[in-house]
Amino acid sequence: MNDQRKLMAEARSQIYQFLSQAYRSPPTRELIEKMTQQPEFIDSFISFLGHSTYISEDLQKYLTSNTPDVLLEDLTQEYNSLFVIPAKGYVRPYESVYVDTWDIDGAECSGLVMGRSTVHVKDIYETAGVELSDTFKDLPDHLAVELEFMSYLAEKEANLSDSAIEADKFLEFQYNFLNNHLSKWVGTVCNTILDSTTNPFYAAVATLTVKFINDELD
Repeated sequence: MNDQRKLMAEARSQIYQFLSQAYRSPPTRELIEKMTQQPEFIDSFISFLGHSTYISEDLQKYLTSNTPDVLLEDLTQEYNSLFVIPAKGYVRPYESVYVDTWDIDGAECSGLVMGRSTVHVKDIYETAGVELSDTFKDLPDHLAVELEFMSYLAEKEANLSDSAIEADKFLEFQYNFLNNHLSKWVGTVCNTILDSTTNPFYAAVATLTVKFINDELD
């Protein structure tokens, strides 16, 4: 049973890590080559999405119809359009944008960064003994950071699987963070991504993110 729990927690940690990297920066050449040259990698991706969905079909066609050089350039451009350049199609991947409100001159406003959620998740990271890397120059409630935090918690659960009591502490931590934070806004931000992109990779990542988080809560 401990071995099974360890394997499941490790697999979940890897999925969280993959999703975190997808929102943190454009895919690297190494990842692109893995997706195009290792069929088992993309097969596992598509198995989560469902083989018969149009998103899966579009992703397979996209990855097999372009060279790694073309994919690298295209995905880098699309990442910047979605998450870096504040122009049409820009998506703000911060929890506070979607869940926090402010009272400004007597009017309730939303859609701003650096809200209560930003402070709260930073406090949670510190409670878990996690510090943000000095190389990461963004906000603590960035989607990539919240997903990486979940990857960390699942990895800790895997490493402590021989002690059910200790492992359960990290499992409970995961559930509480999912329930109180990620699940509150991940569906909205991913729908915004789907509305903003026609790129099959980012459409698949957004779809996988929502499906995986919902499966985790269940």
